[in-house]
Amino acid sequence: MFQKLFHIRKGEELRAFLMLAHIFLVIMSLMIIKPVSHAQFLSQFGARQLPFVFILVAGFAAVVSRIYGGILSRLNFLSLILQTIRIFLLLLVLIWVFLTLRIFESIVLYVFFIGVSLFAVIATSQFWILANIVFNPREARRLFGFIGAGAIAGGILGGYITKLSVPLIGSENLILAGAFLLFFCDPIIRRVWKENQGGRDIRNAACQAGIAERTDIPLKMIRSNRHLFCLAMIVLLSVSVAKFVDFEFNAIASERIHDEEKLAAFLGFWYSNLNVISLLIQLFVTRQVVGVFGVGTSLIFLPFTLLAGALAVLFAPGLSSAIFLKMGDGSLKNSVQKSGIELLSLPVPAEIRNPARSYIDVFGDSFATGISGLLLMILTVVFNVPVRFISLMIIVLVAVWLYYVRQVKAEYIHTFRRKIESDSGPDKKPDLDLRNESVIGGIIKILQGGREFRILEILHMVGDIQNDRLLTAFQKLLHHPSPDIRLKALQNLYTYPDDLSEDVKSLIDDPNPEVRTEALHYLFRHAGESQSGFLIAYLDHKSRNIRTAALLCAARESRNNTSLRETFDVQKRIEQCLQEVKKFSPDEGSEQKAMCAQMIGISRIPELYPFLHIFLRDRSDEVQRKALVAAGRTRDRTFLPVLMSRLIDRKFQSNVLEALAFFDADVIGLFIRWLTDVKEERRIRVRIPEIIANMGTQRAADVLVEHLENEDPEIRHEIIRALNHLRRHHQELRFDDKRIVKRIYEETQLYNQTLALLYAQVHQQPSGAEPDRVQSRIHRARKNLIVSLEKKLDESLHIIFQLLGLKYPPEDIDSAFSGVRSNKPDLRLDALEFLDNLLDGPIKRIVIPIVETAFIENLVERGLDRLGLPVPSEIECFTTLLENNDPDLIQVTLKLIGEMKAGQYSPQVCALLNHRNSEIQKTAEQTLRHMGII
Repeated sequence: MFQKLFHIRKGEELRAFLMLAHIFLVIMSLMIIKPVSHAQFLSQFGARQLPFVFILVAGFAAVVSRIYGGILSRLNFLSLILQTIRIFLLLLVLIWVFLTLRIFESIVLYVFFIGVSLFAVIATSQFWILANIVFNPREARRLFGFIGAGAIAGGILGGYITKLSVPLIGSENLILAGAFLLFFCDPIIRRVWKENQGGRDIRNAACQAGIAERTDIPLKMIRSNRHLFCLAMIVLLSVSVAKFVDFEFNAIASERIHDEEKLAAFLGFWYSNLNVISLLIQLFVTRQVVGVFGVGTSLIFLPFTLLAGALAVLFAPGLSSAIFLKMGDGSLKNSVQKSGIELLSLPVPAEIRNPARSYIDVFGDSFATGISGLLLMILTVVFNVPVRFISLMIIVLVAVWLYYVRQVKAEYIHTFRRKIESDSGPDKKPDLDLRNESVIGGIIKILQGGREFRILEILHMVGDIQNDRLLTAFQKLLHHPSPDIRLKALQNLYTYPDDLSEDVKSLIDDPNPEVRTEALHYLFRHAGESQSGFLIAYLDHKSRNIRTAALLCAARESRNNTSLRETFDVQKRIEQCLQEVKKFSPDEGSEQKAMCAQMIGISRIPELYPFLHIFLRDRSDEVQRKALVAAGRTRDRTFLPVLMSRLIDRKFQSNVLEALAFFDADVIGLFIRWLTDVKEERRIRVRIPEIIANMGTQRAADVLVEHLENEDPEIRHEIIRALNHLRRHHQELRFDDKRIVKRIYEETQLYNQTLALLYAQVHQQPSGAEPDRVQSRIHRARKNLIVSLEKKLDESLHIIFQLLGLKYPPEDIDSAFSGVRSNKPDLRLDALEFLDNLLDGPIKRIVIPIVETAFIENLVERGLDRLGLPVPSEIECFTTLLENNDPDLIQVTLKLIGEMKAGQYSPQVCALLNHRNSEIQKTAEQTLRHMGII
């Protein structure tokens, strides 16, 4: 039960609990020692010395971080983390001795304050580095939340221990209690390291290298990325304000509580309370705040709370006001504010986000701390500003903070928009987590103020989704200037049960005929029992445009309902519209013909089909387009020859494809006959796989798999592309694994053959002296052949991955292919490792060696050795090239043979005079003439 609750898997239990215990002890110790250090410092020096110590902490942090970075790159990490704890333990013992004996008390208190602050930073940093060594990324994603709970628990318990123990043993003796807890970290760390031995040292090195690399580059990233810059400013301002808040809280507390032990108990109690409140807000409030108000708006809660607290301290500078101010900072900073910051950074690419965020969190924190300390020193020491008026500085900083919150909200929307543009293709609907209210908020922002094409894309994405917040946005889009947006918004309303007829009625008079028709369709569906009477009234409307829209609606609603067809008298009304065409001007007549064509296609009344044949020959392109689509809507096979003949006309190609998509799977046999008929126009044959795939049925998948062995490489590639389309858009379909594996094997053989041919041609290229004119022509011809072979090699690798996508999850294969083609060596190796674990044994053995050759540095020279392939002779090379089925390769080979005047290949060249490809016939004839044979 525990494993299921926290997602801890077998073999991870001990490591997870040891790491949780480690951070629990570290934070609990800090939450005992930190109040003591603060209380003793304030009792001795007062709050006015806090600015000095803040500056000292920042200065020492900068020095220590540089020294620490150098040590980290040289010293074993286990030794480093153990030595850090031991040094701090020794420091605590010495501090306790000096404070007990009252030796150098003032200096010791400064050392105590600075030492605790630095250890807090270093110890937590070491813990998370250790966690990244102990857990791989997949484990970390599941376990870091569980382990992080140890930090919160340690903070809560440590604070309450301080509160209860101060009256019993005194604040100074709590130093030893904290040291005692840290003592147990030593054996825990050793056991963690022992459990993790044998395989994580490389990751440790990577972590250390990453630390070294992140010292200068992230600053450039932040400066060049407006989104990251705004985030950095918010983080810096929040840290600065927190230091001012901390100063006011400690100053007011030390003024009201003079007893050192009572002050330590007070601080420990409230530090623990802040952890409890922060945990409660994180568990029960953060999700609702972020969900309801959006990610950007969630960032205003902390600054506004601090603004209220600062005003309270300014006008009523008491202990309760200070507590309210500190509670606002401590409770919201690590809950709502932290979640908002993390969510806002997500659209930024990980390779930019991660180092930049590390830089902001570590170095930015120290910088902000130092600046805050300097400002506090100037205000309190130089100008002697009373504590209550420090709130004015908080108010100014909060105002700047709110400005950057507004800026980052705009940048978030902009980054979200760019991400959709770059990651989502026109035929791919991204998975939207609509339980995440911030995603909904981003979508609504685009719907309210985005560009037309972006709004349309979003409307298509959310067309099948119901969300009450989207409904309001759709209603507003009904009055958008773009007719396409009005139409799509109206169509999206169908998924909602709400009756919005009052909003839709105004669209009956819309200037766009499609919007008018869709509006009447919506109103008809919501007319209740009076549907027929409602539509008849519009069928007899005085406006021709409204009558036409109503007739289109009637044709659609009565298509499968004979009773409604008779009630609306659809056929007669369409015939009347056809007769009225003669009364209009040519332009108006074309518009009327196009509308009539739509009516005939939608109604599927066979008696009206002859008019479609007439419209298919109309002089107006628009009429022909509507007639083509209408012919498809009828699903009448007599239109198929006409539609197929128009497929090669680019002007009407999209309309023909749309029309053919309406036909049922029972016409697949006809398409297969066209596909396999070598006498048929080749430009038609290459489009047939796409047509079959658009049917989206199991029969379509089976037929395409059966024809994977088509001899024409272009048609075969189109078949594979069509199968990939089915695989991605119809996950319920099943594919014949045996045929696919066989095709994968054959494509790998083709890849190997192409690589061998490329090797042979590269080594035939002349080198050294400048070639003469004849040799120069041969050189150019051979270079063209090499370029074609390289292109063929790339295409072959792509085809292999497309075939793998039919057997394995296509998303995984896409990621692997992108990695293989990447210029980043680490990414290529990761992709190879991923494939090695994804593929089955037999496929792995033939594919992995090929993938390895795809990114070795010297492909031609080392590829054959890696694959163990023989080098073909020149005769074998040209014979293979002339006998292959790729028209481009055959033609460039013929041109090279012609330049070489290689008469020994004349029989093969003569055979190509009868090739079914006319271009190859012409090239073969030219080659023979060049050789002087004809």
